Amino acid sequence: MGRFNSNGNPFLIERPEGGFTYFRNVPPRLKSVLSGEVKLPWNGARRSIGGRGTIKIALGTRDLQLARKRWLDVHPQVEGHVEAATLRTMQTARPIAVRAVSG
Repeated sequence: MGRFNSNGNPFLIERPEGGFTYFRNVPPRLKSVLSGEVKLPWNGARRSIGGRGTIKIALGTRDLQLARKRWLDVHPQVEGHVEAATLRTMQTARPIAVRAVSG
């Protein structure tokens, strides 16, 4: 889950020194399988995610309205990577052995 915030967008955190960050904790079971890149269209850069317990992406602004717009660029990409990692863990999980019950 993300940190508590009062701005209405999950995972959008205002830093104490100013500026906004996309901050998301990664569930421990996904940490090893989560990987990918997030495109940052406002500056043309890419951020690698995965292998860590948190995803932190600086949004490069102190303005809340602009941070919300940039959040809209980042959040769907991160959600896609998290969903893909979740599916990978489900596919690699060992099937549960079924035992017959005699009556």
